[in-house]
Amino acid sequence: MKSMGEPRIRVIAMPKDTNPARNIFGGWLLSHIDLAGALAAREVAPERTVTISMKEVLFKEPVFVGDAVSFYSRITHVGTTSITVIVKVVVQRFDHNAKGLICVPVTEAEVTYVSMDAAGNKKPIDPELKKIHGFKGILGGIPHEIPHGIPHGILEFLQNRGKSDISVLKYKL
Repeated sequence: MKSMGEPRIRVIAMPKDTNPARNIFGGWLLSHIDLAGALAAREVAPERTVTISMKEVLFKEPVFVGDAVSFYSRITHVGTTSITVIVKVVVQRFDHNAKGLICVPVTEAEVTYVSMDAAGNKKPIDPELKKIHGFKGILGGIPHEIPHGIPHGILEFLQNRGKSDISVLKYKL
């Protein structure tokens, strides 16, 4: 897998989701990170998954009301019952100084889910689903490298809108 693909979730940050500093509340972002990761995990565990861990989440930049927030996720490891997903969060906003839209990565997380059955017991992941998604063997698979730069889906979206709508694209790492 050479890109993060299309976002699993894309949403506009709204005033009701702000903290006292008038930035978007970190818990709102964490909730959406969990949802975006769960959508990816369902590819190999379609019945039910539960979140068991979310590794360090560092908020690099604030999210503001009106930002278009994109949550990109992809599976990086599949075990016997566990699925590890990387989730990257990028905002698109208008920059008055640049007089155009910019894309700013705000955070990322590694989230681990466990496949469960309807009774709440761990459920082994179907080996055929692992193969379909490029993971082999009982211990998981082939970790895919995360590309540097703009996630493919957002770059393609911006390019397709045309230069008249976008005078600048700035991407911070």
